[in-house]
This record gives sequence, structure tokens and C-alpha cells, in this order.
Amino acid sequence: MLDEKIKYLMNELNVDGKTLASYAGVAPAGISRMRNGSRSYDRSSITVKKLVNGLWLYAADKGLVEKLCLLVGSLSENGEDLKKELTEWLFDDKKVMAGNTSSVDPEVFGRKLTDLMKLAGVTNSRLGRDLNIDSSYISRMKNGRVPQRNYSLMMRMCENITVRISENGRKKELSRLIDLPAEYLSDNDAPEHIFKWLYDSSTVGGVNAVKSLIESIESFPEQIRTELPSFAEVAAEDILDERVQNYEGLEGLKRAVVRFLGNAVRQGSRELLLYSEITMDWLNSEFRHKWAALMNECMKRGVTIRIIHNVDRSSAEMMTAINNWLPFYMSGRIEPYYCLKKRGERFSHTLFLDPDRACIESSCVSGCEGSADYDYHTSEKKLRKMREYFDMLLSMSRPLVKICNDYSVADGNYSVSTYGEVQICIGDSSVVVNKLSVPQASFTFTHPFMCRAFRSFVEMLN
Repeated sequence: MLDEKIKYLMNELNVDGKTLASYAGVAPAGISRMRNGSRSYDRSSITVKKLVNGLWLYAADKGLVEKLCLLVGSLSENGEDLKKELTEWLFDDKKVMAGNTSSVDPEVFGRKLTDLMKLAGVTNSRLGRDLNIDSSYISRMKNGRVPQRNYSLMMRMCENITVRISENGRKKELSRLIDLPAEYLSDNDAPEHIFKWLYDSSTVGGVNAVKSLIESIESFPEQIRTELPSFAEVAAEDILDERVQNYEGLEGLKRAVVRFLGNAVRQGSRELLLYSEITMDWLNSEFRHKWAALMNECMKRGVTIRIIHNVDRSSAEMMTAINNWLPFYMSGRIEPYYCLKKRGERFSHTLFLDPDRACIESSCVSGCEGSADYDYHTSEKKLRKMREYFDMLLSMSRPLVKICNDYSVADGNYSVSTYGEVQICIGDSSVVVNKLSVPQASFTFTHPFMCRAFRSFVEMLN
């Protein structure tokens, strides 16, 4: 990791080994060894100290100090402070390179921090005193200087702001600002959620995702008229041994899903029960067509599907997931839910259940889904147990979206906006989206994430 970071800095600062060696006061061979990773070093090494000093001297001489600060996530341009941060950055494997923050829109980051501080009722100078840093660092961040994602100062800042917001009794306003239900924002959890929100450059409230969903609703059914392989074509690939009980990694999961859905169609299953916490990345463009063909065949055969969506994510992610499922929702054969219980962040679970025939089950540490084992169960005893688990989860869930083929309005007082051939009714606790063109359809959302996202979209329209 040290060698990769040295190469990265030298490339970004446009300095060659010979030049850097002269600034560091070491032989060019010493820089070469560090770049090539042929020798191990620790942070107390004299060579490392000379390297760090050389990088600082070179940056100062070439007017690149601010760029060096950006690269390593330092808010201070003071030589000693910057060198300490640079040393920590070089040897902290958890610290990401600036490439991971380059995707963060500086303007969005600065605007979010400004809004957050305004909500907390704290000035640059006061926050600087609390964190024992110069207020000019705060000003730089508000003007678009994005610190490294793992920079410890940022978590301390989020903790400080959480305390002030709590003391001022403004948790509800915080909930609206960062697009999370208030129950997620305890004093212990809020700093981490604020931290993630600051580094998420997606439009506040998932406005772009709402726009995409509304456009999909407006163009239905044209938007699902894509070429899908026939069930026979997909099923022909299902040459899997029915005796297999374990599939490894996401490629294994794909094979298990083909077997699972293929058998549901062939053997006339009545219902499928689905829950998963893993990301939708395994449904890449190539496999998505096969999956859609299998799901479409299930719909045609009258299979009822109850799915508990993982909604412990941003409203933008939720809108995208709903958009993916929209064609199947319109069949009337799918019942989408979300669970009221908060998901843990240590383990990731998957449960795809055909109560009469089979179950795909997995549990792994979050982030390890790509190498996890996905077990394929067929024993009646196991299926009964998995049904008990799913029913328990379902009892703690609520409908995510209600769909009907008619015109609807939101409960209570509501405002009405129009986007193309789609009408959006914003109520106190629900949002109704009506497709005005033929065939008519109505979608009712009650989840707080979704309602806030639609409100943000309508506010942008107006």
C-alpha cells in the first residue's frame, strides 16, 4: 500500500524519482525502492521522514501545497501539520486516496455542510474552537474543500454538530435535511449518518431518481417492451445438477436463481417469498435479461411474489430498486413490503423461498457477498423453518407501494403538481402518483424516505 501511495503522489504532483530524491536528501535508489515496494518501512524510519519532508518541500517550492492537502485529506497547509497528516495517510491502509473523494461534488459538499451548520446554529469560529482547529479550515470546507472520507476530524465534527442539534431540539429538521426518519437519528447513530450524507453527492432527496421513476411510469407499458430471451432459452441453460446444495459467490448465486425460478415455473409454484440485503450489483445488464425473462414467466403462470425490500438505504437507491421492479408491479402479482425493524450493518442476509420446493439462503459479513456461500435447501423441515422466519419478518413489515388501475388522491390535505402525463399528489403522510394517459395507473407511497424524495422533486419543479 505504501508503494502504491508514493506512486500516486508522484504522479499527481508530476515529480520524478530523481527530483524528489534531491528534495528529500536521499539517493534516487532509495526513492526507487520505496516506489517498487522491494523493502518494508515503518513510519518512524529515517527514510520515510526524509520522503515526507521532501514531498512537502517540493510542493511548497512548486506552489502545490494546496493540491497536496487535497490529495491526503489535510485541512491544514501548515508544514508540520501537513507532514503529520501525510505520514498518517501513507501508513493507514483504511485511508482512501483522493480518487475516492473526487466523485464527491465540492459544491454539493459545501452546501450540505453550510446547511448542517445553520441547522446546528454554529459559526465557523465556534466550531473551530470546539474542534481545536482554525476557523479558516471550516471556511475552506464550506467553499468546497472536501477532506478525505476517513479523516478523523470529520467524525468529530459530525459528533459535535449532533450534540448541538439535539440540544436545540431540532432532530426533526435534521431528519428532513438528510432524508432519514427521525428514529434512525439517535445521538449514537446520527454522526455516522451525517458523515455518510456529507459525502454522498447525489441530489438531496433523490430528485434525479424520482425523475427517472416518474418518466418510467409515464412511458409504461412502452418502457418494458424490450427484447427478452424466451423462457425456453433461459431454461435451456439450466443444466445444473439438482443435487447441488451450495453455490459460491455472486456467479453461484446467479446459477442458483436460474434453478430456483426455473423450477418455480416448471413445477407450478403458487408463491415465492423474497428478501435480500445484498446490493443489486449481481443483477448486471447481461444477467438482468435472464432474470427478467424468468420473472416474466412466473407472472404469466400466476405465481404470487411477496418481496420485502431492503429500504435502509438512500431514497435514490430505493427509487432505483422500485424502477427495476416496476414492470412486474404492474402485473398485480407482486406484493412489495418494507420492514419496520432497523437492519444491522454487520451481517448481510439473503432468503429466497419457494415454500413448496426450495430455498436459497445466505448469511455473511457485510461486504463479503461476492465470495459468500449461497445454500440451496430442498428438505421439507428446512423449508418450514424458513417459512416461519419469513412470516415473522413479514409481520414486522408494511406495504412499500400500493398499485391500482384507477385514479387516486392522497389522504387529508394535499397539493397537486403535474409532470408530463403524470400527476403527483403530496399529502401529509403519503404521496400518490397518477398516470393520466392510457392505461391509467396509480401508485401510493407512504414510506418517509419516498415521501420526502417526492416533495424535494416537486419543490425543484416549482
